[in-house]
Amino acid sequence: MDSADRAARAHALGRRGEELAACELERRGFVVLARNVRRPHAEFDVIAEDPDGVVFVEVKSRTGTRYGEPWMAVDDRKRERTTAEAIAWIEETGRGNDDFRFGIMSIVFDEEGDPLSTEWFDEVAD
Repeated sequence: MDSADRAARAHALGRRGEELAACELERRGFVVLARNVRRPHAEFDVIAEDPDGVVFVEVKSRTGTRYGEPWMAVDDRKRERTTAEAIAWIEETGRGNDDFRFGIMSIVFDEEGDPLSTEWFDEVAD
């Protein structure tokens, strides 16, 4: 498999993970407000809401865990960049008084693209 094929497969897996994450959040009682929101210094895979406020969700998907669990790929540097963009999104959408937090949806797929596990990490330190 060449690098273009690998990139296309990774992109498709990511999109599948985002779809599964949105469905899982809805199953847990969240309302999905937006998906794939691009900002100048960040991208939010899913923005959802529950009675506790708005949650900016990073979705991480992998085939297998050979290189660790998907959630392990979210680092502090990325979190620091996304905080200012989350505040800007909240203000721009008229949700200035809403509380917000960050979450991670970690999804492991098998080689055929079927989900093996889904883990939700709510209120990841910001």
